[in-house]
Amino acid sequence: MRFFIAILILELLCSAFYLKPAFLSAASLNQTLNISAQVPQAQNFNPTPPAAAPTGGPPIQSTASVPAAANFDGIAAPQASVSLLQDGTVVDSVTADVQGNFSLSAKNLDPGNYQFSIYFVDRHGLRSQPHSFSAVLSPGELLDQNNIFLPPSVLTDFSAVKKGSNLNVSGSSAPNSDLKIAISPSGQSLDSKTSSEGFYSAIVNTSFFDKGSFQLSVQAFLQGMLSDQSAPTQFTVGDIDLALPQQQQPTSASGPADINGDSKVNIVDLSILLFYFGKSAPKQLDFDHSGIVGLVDLSILLYHWTG
Repeated sequence: MRFFIAILILELLCSAFYLKPAFLSAASLNQTLNISAQVPQAQNFNPTPPAAAPTGGPPIQSTASVPAAANFDGIAAPQASVSLLQDGTVVDSVTADVQGNFSLSAKNLDPGNYQFSIYFVDRHGLRSQPHSFSAVLSPGELLDQNNIFLPPSVLTDFSAVKKGSNLNVSGSSAPNSDLKIAISPSGQSLDSKTSSEGFYSAIVNTSFFDKGSFQLSVQAFLQGMLSDQSAPTQFTVGDIDLALPQQQQPTSASGPADINGDSKVNIVDLSILLFYFGKSAPKQLDFDHSGIVGLVDLSILLYHWTG
């Protein structure tokens, strides 16, 4: 009996493991497997690549980094040495032609504010009053300054004259220029004219002057152009004649080392001297008359330094 019961239990167990329930048909099993296998597919995303950098052409330069420049054209004394200062530093120097024409330039300038000055030194070593102006330059700007007429150079033979004596005035400007020599505070003036080589000479008769201190300035006119006035040159009328040392300009209150004639010896004069250092230069830069601007000339300038 026990044997038959064991066989029955065995058959029941076999039925439980090997016989499929009615609700698990083959069709339902296939459907279930199909559903479980459906996985959403990711969309194929291909972003557009960035455009390749152009090749073969010049690199694109930022506008802010494009340098500015400035050109200056004008008239000075014939064959004079003409210098351009940018913020007190000499950046260009040329020799004017026989008609006094010159052209100067300042290049590779960063945008910003600049102070420019131009002056000449004539063949006698006389220096003109600087023509100065300021400019604000934008990136890539080209500044053109044309028809600059530099003021004449001026020299008097006396710093003091006896009343009734003659005062000789001389200097250089553009060839065949008309000159007006104005004297203050007397209010007197006289006319003169430069030669074809740019030199002029005039005589001031002091017979009708009161005793005292005076100053004169010279202005040039040429073909409708008017120069700046020269720096005032001081002289006195009194009881004695006092001659100036040869080639000394009376406008310099700080001695021969005042190269740019502003009555001071400072970094501007030093910059001009260093520009010609080791070279042959105009006479007023060669203080020791050695023919070359050197250490002795530098020492003389530093001795007269005013700051």
